[in-house]
Amino acid sequence: MHLLVLLLIFTVLLADSGLGEEDPSAGSWRWMPLAVAVLPPLIAILVELVLVRRTLHAASSGSMQAILAAGRRLRYLHWILFGSSILAMLVFGLLELVRSLTGDLVVLDELLAVLPCLLLLCVLWLVQWPVERMMRESLVIRRLDHGLPVHPIPTAWEHLLNQVRGNLLVVLVPAAIVLAAVESARLLLPFVLAADAPSWASDLFIGSAAFIALVVSPLGVLVGINAGSMPAGPTREGLEAVLARAGVRVADIRLWPTSGSILNGAVIGFMPRFRYVLLTDALVETLPEAELEAVMAHEVGHLRHRHLPWTAAALVAQVWLYATLFEWVFHWLHPVLVDLGIELVPLMDSVHVIATAIVMLAAFIGFGWISRRFELQADAFAASSLSPEGGIIEPAATGAMAGALESVAQVNGLDPDRRTWRHGSIRWRQGRLHRLIGLPGDRLPIGRVVHGIKLVVAVILVVLGAHALFETPLDAGRPDMDTGARELQPPALSGLPSESEHEPS
Repeated sequence: MHLLVLLLIFTVLLADSGLGEEDPSAGSWRWMPLAVAVLPPLIAILVELVLVRRTLHAASSGSMQAILAAGRRLRYLHWILFGSSILAMLVFGLLELVRSLTGDLVVLDELLAVLPCLLLLCVLWLVQWPVERMMRESLVIRRLDHGLPVHPIPTAWEHLLNQVRGNLLVVLVPAAIVLAAVESARLLLPFVLAADAPSWASDLFIGSAAFIALVVSPLGVLVGINAGSMPAGPTREGLEAVLARAGVRVADIRLWPTSGSILNGAVIGFMPRFRYVLLTDALVETLPEAELEAVMAHEVGHLRHRHLPWTAAALVAQVWLYATLFEWVFHWLHPVLVDLGIELVPLMDSVHVIATAIVMLAAFIGFGWISRRFELQADAFAASSLSPEGGIIEPAATGAMAGALESVAQVNGLDPDRRTWRHGSIRWRQGRLHRLIGLPGDRLPIGRVVHGIKLVVAVILVVLGAHALFETPLDAGRPDMDTGARELQPPALSGLPSESEHEPS
């Protein structure tokens, strides 16, 4: 879900940079963007409303396959909802339609553009709530059998609030804070800098505003998900010991309330005074002490190896590289197309959309591969930190981390063999953990792999940065296209989303 929310934010930034700009006053087509964003998901939700009733009937007869099928349908419906909004934004000009009604407001116009998708998502969660409630009821029995704490089953509206907090606000809040800072800084530029100020001064002012907003954005996340400080006691002392052994400083360890329904942990923020560890209530209540400390060590591993800034750098490097390559290819093909008598001007908008789609897909694949290696390194760090310092990784250490992954899968109802884009499958990660047994904790193979990734990312950024500073722009030799077509600029570079937190793992 966090991936889809990030894609939606990324799409809004692309639309804000000019991609997908359409004339919002085109007669009967004026409301087409809204229709594209709303009608396909609405039809899908109505169909799901019927299927949920069949699922409940089949599940009450003992069919577990009906519950699993409902989970798969929910994932497909998520893609329909977000895909419709992305299509409406990039192709039909949804953001421009909103701005034709409201003007270019600070953040509000972007929020209104994504609001149809978010509201329909809330409706979908309510439609699927009866299936979720049935699963919660079976979970209560399982927890009683194992002597674990039991939370009251939430109402439909409480369930909706938990979903909004855990799946939407944790991503939307920091993104909105940073976007608000950037747009506000742009409005203040005429009052802060002279008209003849160099461009680097305005970039520095806007960049500084974005950086400050990014630093303090974890505070907004804490308010959004209602995360309170973990009470003092043996559990907190054990987790603080993990942080101390790793030499990592955080502002606080916070409990993330989910009505006992989600096992998860995360670290948000990258400055120690504004960095927080988040652990869900179910995680703290369910996992044994060794597994809970393994989860903490995993999150600490992300911090020690600086995965957050390197994740952002990898995303920027990939998008920049693929966009530049596409630009080079188009520049090389341009005279060939002219010789063939192909009129370029009418094709420019289509080429721009296709280029953006290709760049996003390539970055999506590469970013997922890199993210999975970061997860493996964090798992390995957890196993290493739970073994004797500087010594050989022990079976008990890998067992604690592998057991924590198993518990997360069981309580969250996840298929341990199902691969995810950012984390891989539970079974895959457990297998890689067991292969660490007997290896020296300070010389692990995954460390060399990640070191190579960071080196490649750094080289790409340095080379492309030098090219941007010293080389002639690629479009200098193109024919004049002032007839209304948009030049093919490197797609997706104007306004990359800053990932202000580590996605829960």
